[in-house]
Amino acid sequence: MAFQTGLRILVWDTYSKGYLVDELSDYKELRFTTLLHGGFGRLTLSIAMDLPLIWTWLSREGSVGRHFAHIEVLEEQRIVWEGRVMAIGFDVGAPDMALMIEAAGYWNSCRDQLYDAADSGNTDWTAGGPHTGDDIIKELLTKECPDINSDQSGIEDSSLNLAGIDLTARAYPQDIIIENLPHTSDGTDQWYFAIWEERLAFYKARAVDPVIWTTHLSELAPGSRLEQDAYLLRNNVLPVKDGVEGTAAGDSDSQSLYPVRDLMLTIGKGVPTAAENDERDRALAEKKGPRQSQTFVIDGSVLDTRGGGAGFASPLWRIRAGDSLRVEDLVPFSAASPTLDDLRTFFIISTGYDAVLDRAWIVPDRPLTGLSAILGRTVTVEPDR
Repeated sequence: MAFQTGLRILVWDTYSKGYLVDELSDYKELRFTTLLHGGFGRLTLSIAMDLPLIWTWLSREGSVGRHFAHIEVLEEQRIVWEGRVMAIGFDVGAPDMALMIEAAGYWNSCRDQLYDAADSGNTDWTAGGPHTGDDIIKELLTKECPDINSDQSGIEDSSLNLAGIDLTARAYPQDIIIENLPHTSDGTDQWYFAIWEERLAFYKARAVDPVIWTTHLSELAPGSRLEQDAYLLRNNVLPVKDGVEGTAAGDSDSQSLYPVRDLMLTIGKGVPTAAENDERDRALAEKKGPRQSQTFVIDGSVLDTRGGGAGFASPLWRIRAGDSLRVEDLVPFSAASPTLDDLRTFFIISTGYDAVLDRAWIVPDRPLTGLSAILGRTVTVEPDR
């Protein structure tokens, strides 16, 4: 089926690419996702294969199998998706044998090893400072995430001082990033962490300008419903840190239009008061109004418009989490300047792509109920078994 897209699938022994294990470009099924926080999410693939060859993929006596092998989806030389092989199997009752693979992006490797700030050589974040979120993330990756590229130039300075934060409860770096760190620089922006091609880490503020992708209603599949959800609307936010309530803040404009709806926001232990209030303000800004809550399905075309003008047609598999997308002819027609209007211009929080159907699923940015609320959505790259 690979002829439909021209995507190639290569499997290497490790990310250092000592030797090529296999090419799986003649796949029967191929789906992959991207997400924030995270970057490359999960990939599933099946390919017709005889049992003796399938056997070489499995762990057995005298062979370690091909778990944790490095897998890449390529568009010519462009990396579309990369990660590690995590699950391997086949349907023993199927009339035609096929190898089935599930892989996870390198965000998953941030759950390999545990971090504790109290370990020898690690930073005592409760002392000295200033300590910012990017400082903490860089140490987490350096000390406990050896699969992540050592080039940290994509991790930007978040500037918010977190001196005093207590990270001595041993935890996976992934969980610390999700649950413990305020993802804002001043209470007005939203920051995301991701690991993209070449295992490079990025940490930066959400941006919608320029609009990267533009599409039209005619390119959307049936079921791409526009729906603004008020279930998660919260316009009065109370931060709670280590069981102690902080200072609540409300949005008067929202409260004049909608009922007063409270939210208790969990803040990481030891986060200083200024950062606590900035995280509260970030959550309030995200949740004070009804938000777009539906997934768009694109089975037509998209235009790459980041260079301005009419743009040019682009494959759907290039769309990823962290990009912005506009449905150009979705009424009402708002101002031309890019803005997250929850009507026709969206920041993308996650994507899915089916290479056989040539169809993309786009999930727009949604408000976060708390630092820990992201956990259930993002850690699905390592499912419970």
